[in-house]
Amino acid sequence: MPTPHLRIDSSPDLWLGTTPILDLGDDRLRLRARTLTQLRASPPEQAMAIYGYVKALRFFVPTHLTAATAREVLDDRGGSWYGKSTLLISLLRLCHIPARLRMVRLGPQHWRGLVMTTKPVNHPMVEIWLGERWQRTDTHVYDLRYMAAARAQLHRKGWQVGYGVHRNGDTIWNGREDAFATFVLDEPDGGPRADLGVYNDPMEFMRWLGDQAPVAGVRRAMHWGLVAARINHSVQALRKTRASQAALA
Repeated sequence: MPTPHLRIDSSPDLWLGTTPILDLGDDRLRLRARTLTQLRASPPEQAMAIYGYVKALRFFVPTHLTAATAREVLDDRGGSWYGKSTLLISLLRLCHIPARLRMVRLGPQHWRGLVMTTKPVNHPMVEIWLGERWQRTDTHVYDLRYMAAARAQLHRKGWQVGYGVHRNGDTIWNGREDAFATFVLDEPDGGPRADLGVYNDPMEFMRWLGDQAPVAGVRRAMHWGLVAARINHSVQALRKTRASQAALA
């Protein structure tokens, strides 16, 4: 299936406001944003400082399906695909840098190694307004230790995708170009199957998803605890590998 074009639309000024889970009025979030950026004068420098902080936080998956707030991710010093994206968007907006969530749909092979599934996977990335254009990345989700171990496993098994990452994907975002860890746009089996649009945060996306298929949403919530436990077990096993430990050396 051809890779869809990821649309770049709407004014950046529309993506600076708060939401219940971004919570731009939270004092601890505001202090963290100020501490990270106080010695950085330009928006690109500020964005890179915030990105580096969020990326370094530990990747793990909460067992509850409800969207974590930015403050909860900050307090937990880590989170999931959705949680770390929420924190990144919140901190960027606190520095008056427009940011938003872009959702895409990937094939089930992207999660193999973490959990067995035959269903498509909804995957978030963050779009950041810099240099008069939207720059997109999902590399903030995975800390370096996890990324190194996942890539090593892909090479060992001869897989292109799995463990939530692509073997030829990016490791970091440089603040100038799009960077994707989970997929590669120009590879037939590596890119998104569908573009699900832009949102302020994961809660807004989940609300939209529930409106599309309310019964499926209820079932998803009921089974998420078991799925999350399996994913976290796989994540912990990866973190114990030599490649994971070498990333910290």
